[in-house]
Amino acid sequence: MKKVGVKYCPRCGTANSFTDSYCIKCGYAFVQKKRKNNIKKILILIAILLLGWIAYRIFTSQPIIPSEILNLFQNTSLNSTLNLTK
Repeated sequence: MKKVGVKYCPRCGTANSFTDSYCIKCGYAFVQKKRKNNIKKILILIAILLLGWIAYRIFTSQPIIPSEILNLFQNTSLNSTLNLTK
């Protein structure tokens, strides 16, 4: 039989006051902290880095995508096109 205003610790079974946030015996946290979604933080960081890269390239009067990378993609697509025609 449970007492009113009492909650029992799921870890050790000790009776605690209903208003307690932690078990008085083992320290179990009754209010579990919600896990924050780190994906949102990572996407924000990527967006900030991308905007920083674009601003830097514009400020230094350079193309946003370096020509070496463009050439790499053009050569790769050209090679795959040539392999399809053989």
